[in-house]
Amino acid sequence: MTPLPQPVVIRTGIDKSFTDFLVGGRYAAPINDSWRLVFSGDLSAGDTEGT
Repeated sequence: MTPLPQPVVIRTGIDKSFTDFLVGGRYAAPINDSWRLVFSGDLSAGDTEGT
């Protein structure tokens, strides 16, 4: 009688080292009834050691 194979063991953990920031802005200035001038911008920063 052959022995049963051993189960696969997967160990996971949570890394608590993360920092994320995001700032976004948008401004729309009407020029006339058909046109708008739009300015938009984003800033981002981060420190991630996970996935």
